[in-house]
Amino acid sequence: MSRIPILFITCFLFTSAPALAFKPAVTPADTAAPPFTPYEKVKKGPYWEALKHLDEDRPREALKMAEEAYRQNPSDARWWPLIATAHLQRGKAEEALNLFRRYLEILPPDERACYEDLSLVALKEEAERYANLPPAGRRAFAERFWMQRDPTLVTGGAARQAEHYRRVWFSRTFFSKGATPFDRRGEVYVRYGDHDWRSRRGGPNTLPPPNVQELRDRLAQIFYGDVPKGENISQRRNFEQFGTFIGPIYPIQSDLTKPSDSYNPMAPGTSGDYTFGFHRYKPVLAGFDVSAVKWETWVYTRLGNGVEIDFTDELRTGKYNYAPIPTLDKEDFQNPAFGREIVNALQTFLKYSPENIMKTETAHTPERYDPVIRSEPLNFYYSLADFRGEGGATAFELYAAVPFDQVGVPLGSDLNVEYRVALGKHARSSSTVSAPGEQWRKGGMLLNQTRLEVPPGTYKLAVQARSLDSDRISIYFQEVTVESYGRDTLQISDIQIAHAVVPAPEGGRFVKNGLRITPLPTAAIRPGDKIFVYFEAYNLAKDAAGQTRYRVEYTVNAAGRSIAARVLSGLGRLVGASGQGPSASVVYEQSGAKDWEAHYVEMDLGPTRSGEHVVRVTVTDQIAGRAIFKEAKFKVVD
Repeated sequence: MSRIPILFITCFLFTSAPALAFKPAVTPADTAAPPFTPYEKVKKGPYWEALKHLDEDRPREALKMAEEAYRQNPSDARWWPLIATAHLQRGKAEEALNLFRRYLEILPPDERACYEDLSLVALKEEAERYANLPPAGRRAFAERFWMQRDPTLVTGGAARQAEHYRRVWFSRTFFSKGATPFDRRGEVYVRYGDHDWRSRRGGPNTLPPPNVQELRDRLAQIFYGDVPKGENISQRRNFEQFGTFIGPIYPIQSDLTKPSDSYNPMAPGTSGDYTFGFHRYKPVLAGFDVSAVKWETWVYTRLGNGVEIDFTDELRTGKYNYAPIPTLDKEDFQNPAFGREIVNALQTFLKYSPENIMKTETAHTPERYDPVIRSEPLNFYYSLADFRGEGGATAFELYAAVPFDQVGVPLGSDLNVEYRVALGKHARSSSTVSAPGEQWRKGGMLLNQTRLEVPPGTYKLAVQARSLDSDRISIYFQEVTVESYGRDTLQISDIQIAHAVVPAPEGGRFVKNGLRITPLPTAAIRPGDKIFVYFEAYNLAKDAAGQTRYRVEYTVNAAGRSIAARVLSGLGRLVGASGQGPSASVVYEQSGAKDWEAHYVEMDLGPTRSGEHVVRVTVTDQIAGRAIFKEAKFKVVD
């Protein structure tokens, strides 16, 4: 198992935002305003302004207004979903979920049912099973359902469930005009959340980022050929005249009698030369938007191979559906630009229609969640080791350290860091480590150790550290293999590089097998510092008198550099030591009555030069005639 320290872990991290340090303590009767009102029915005022910020893709401004309004009147439940969103974006999943649950409690039953419906995000068989359960069974099913879909692992499903509630609230607020509970945009949003890029008719649209542009260029080539480098002179002239695609690339219902910003249908040779799409169905270019309907284009780059979904309001009611497959008229059949290719074009537009694209994606990916945390990173170190556990299980240990100066609070302030560790869906742990302000010192660290008993196997590890004082947070994922420790042949545990090892009574912090082993998550020491090495040996053979006899050799390799090692303490009888040169070794002989033993050694490496080093522990069972070794890396840093 890897024990290399991880530095400056910054997954899912964006910009910082101030913390909100209080929660609502109200009952449904305390709320004066209706808890839910669709955006189009909201009157002017702070709440309308906050929703307008959200609608125009300015979430930071919306959340800032929500927090101010919430401070002034925490009983106004309209703001609760926005405050829960702020909690979620700071990595406070449980706080977000609890606030959403309070919000659901005061909603009418039919409104609450929208949030509890899993039909859009579950596989077909899951949705059917859920629908046939009684209320109590549904609650238990939902807990398992969200836990299985929580990519953070460390929140036990709270993050994913809170995100679902946020998406439903957003869809009910912005996509419910003319539709119950929401139109096609709401269905897509509940499934997949925020898009990577959006463009809409009349909206404050921005240029797509490079990864989105690459996807859209690929779609344009599928629909219209190699534009603007292709052999179709008319289409190349169209592209050069009207610019890049800024709306749907898929052709939507259009009206060529309608002028656009840089297109005049009365200009000589213009309308007849415009060959993108069909006669009454055109894509939208920067200088050529003659769409006859309102439209929105959403792009998800991480869904499948990347998808663009186009919606149109065909009936002008505010209810958006997937953009329909184009229909042809006589002008299309008479257009020489198509010729015999018109059938191929129709087949292409049928295959890539938004509705068919969504049917394909939802069949195997009904939902997706990529967490986004908008807080500053909390840089930390960690290392791993595993040992034999109870009843055939393996004891997985994770050692973590947050430097005092990374917590993000003023010098001398109290320090409080919450650590969370999860091994897939099998085991989770949460603990908080604190230090009073007077313990603040340069180079100090908040140490933590997590021990999880799990079956042997390969797991997805998630480790998160969050400052409870500054909201700095980081989470890191890694695949780990947890070793099996049977009882048939000689084995040794992983090697734990430690800061110190001293005898201690059982039950204390960092104590196992009568030794307090202070972790060294950085796996780094300075020149002249001591290094402690701890491990456990299992399944030692016994002679006729019931005694074990074995040899332990510790070897430190300095990667070609000169090293001088001196033993300061250890368990067993020292029988040899050698140093000077690129490696140094220490050998102990040991005997006992148990078939397993815990061992450690304290070594002084002297003025070793900086760089990466390897310590190897070799155990030779002198009765069974077997030998086994393991290695661990550490660094000497100036």
